[in-house]
Amino acid sequence: MMTRQQFTRAYQVSRRWVTVGVLALTILWFCLFLAVGSKVKTWFSASDAAELSWIAIALGLFVTGVFCIAKFVYRRHGLVCPSCGNWIASQSMMLKTGRCPKCKEEVFHDA
Repeated sequence: MMTRQQFTRAYQVSRRWVTVGVLALTILWFCLFLAVGSKVKTWFSASDAAELSWIAIALGLFVTGVFCIAKFVYRRHGLVCPSCGNWIASQSMMLKTGRCPKCKEEVFHDA
């Protein structure tokens, strides 16, 4: 079980890793979007629906990727409740009580 200080440190480190991961995903997504978009450019001019659907799919994949990166980093740093799986890193009440706001399981203690 973590102490409050370890939890705060893990939160700070995980925020940095999430930022780096999302930045890498943004660059990858942008390159992929441009590469695929340039290959099917003539198809887009034939139909506005095809263009909109491509943009919606790409945006949906990007948002899903951001959530997957955040969940992976939070779990790796111990910022996900071990009993219910709730993301506890971004909740201010968690720092006050040391318990998961959802299931009330003790996640860290004061040392």
